[in-house]
Amino acid sequence: MLDPDPKKWLTAQEVLDHPCIQNTKVAPNVPLGEIVRARLKQFSVMNKLRKRAIGVIAEHLSVEEIAGIKEAFQLMDTDNKGKVSLDQL
Repeated sequence: MLDPDPKKWLTAQEVLDHPCIQNTKVAPNVPLGEIVRARLKQFSVMNKLRKRAIGVIAEHLSVEEIAGIKEAFQLMDTDNKGKVSLDQL
């Protein structure tokens, strides 16, 4: 299934019929429970709240502040990938 040569690739049906796939256990269909459900909902709300808070803060930055943030980011992004790794930070 992981052969780099496309000529040796299995078809989708062959993959589905493969013992590695056929012998996997199915996850049990059990209810998550109210505590887990509430925590997932709370997590989702916090992500939305965090995004909105960052948006509000960004809307109130001056042009100079935005330029300073971009400059600081570019100084940390030494490989110019548009991301700052933990090592770069």
